[in-house]
Amino acid sequence: MDVIVETVMAPVYFVESVSYTHLDVYKRQVLANALQRQGINGKKERQLAESCDEYNAALALRPDLTTMRYSLGVSLAYLHRDEEARKEFSAFLDQDRMSPELHDRVKRFVGRRCV
Repeated sequence: MDVIVETVMAPVYFVESVSYTHLDVYKRQVLANALQRQGINGKKERQLAESCDEYNAALALRPDLTTMRYSLGVSLAYLHRDEEARKEFSAFLDQDRMSPELHDRVKRFVGRRCV
């Protein structure tokens, strides 16, 4: 009996001579989302900070992923890093065309004064 193995090739992108696949970005996003949930639910700053690291790493590969920029802003806001969160939310508003349901919430945060 012959066994046929099908190989699935993910698209490869090149950023500053470094290649990556959608899978690399997806793995970072899944990890970042899990860390963010743990950080928010358990009020743990370490997990929130780690989620920021993962979101930043994914955004370095794919800066066009606006919902990831939104998620980074959420983690930063929970860490009380309001200016950095405001910067990410502003970039999200400038770039996003796919998630208008988030825009009002983001606009309220961006419009808040830092205390």
